Amino acid sequence: MIVMKFGGTSVGTGERIANVGRISKRVSERVGKPPVVVVSAMSGVTNSLVRAATTAASGDADTFRAIRRELEQKHDVAITECVAEPGAAYQLRGEVKTLLDWFENLCQSICTLGELTPRGLDAVSGLGERISARITAASMASQGIPAECVQATELIITDETYGGATPLFDESTERTRARLYGKPEGRRVIRLLSVGGVRYVRPEKCDAEVVNEIAHERLIEQHGAVKKQRDDDISGQHDSEHRQGVDVHKQNDRAQKLHHAGREDRTGHCAHAGYNKHADSPCCYIGRQENEQTVQRDFDKARLP
Repeated sequence: MIVMKFGGTSVGTGERIANVGRISKRVSERVGKPPVVVVSAMSGVTNSLVRAATTAASGDADTFRAIRRELEQKHDVAITECVAEPGAAYQLRGEVKTLLDWFENLCQSICTLGELTPRGLDAVSGLGERISARITAASMASQGIPAECVQATELIITDETYGGATPLFDESTERTRARLYGKPEGRRVIRLLSVGGVRYVRPEKCDAEVVNEIAHERLIEQHGAVKKQRDDDISGQHDSEHRQGVDVHKQNDRAQKLHHAGREDRTGHCAHAGYNKHADSPCCYIGRQENEQTVQRDFDKARLP
């Protein structure tokens, strides 16, 4: 197996991407079998992706949107330069747009959560290679070179050290051989491998699923905190209502005792203050005539909503 690696500057423009196809074709003709071509993101793209994610985590909702527009324009120019067939270029632009929509939605989720985990950063920072590999494969096809874009998630298995995963070589080797050369036609096609470093921890799950898991876990944590706060609020409200009910009952008991004892105030007036829903019968408050409104107001405040 011959593996050729092209860095960011080698695929930095549409013309350079087209040149990758020409170089790969010469190597394939010379050795008699197609190489596996590994491409980086276009120069500057990975840095922009990381900046978009980190600023989103700080609450900046403008930077990642501006970066998304810049990336779409950058890749659109490259497609114009290296993919001659209009139908293929149109389809490729649709694929790039879908990936950038995913990226923008992910950054919006990071912004909403206010947190960027190593797992989330891995998902974001590998997007540039996924786009450049597609463009390079389409460029080769437009030159009549059989080529196919292969996601690294189909081949590489790593441990779960996000941000610095280590490949599991035995499992990865078996999957790679089966995927790249398992069928006879696979021996005649140049494979474009979109590997952005080691950024794919669980190959059986696509990046979107990983991101959804991150958001889901975070939302569960937030929901638990909100539910606990709500339960605390309800408990506090119940305690307050209980205390108010106890105070009203005490007032009722005192009023009834005073009433049945025939006690009156200094003016000899007995003021009725209304009906308390905590008691089965009207209660009587003893007080001055001029205090009737005050007594009624205090009584109403003590009622439960």
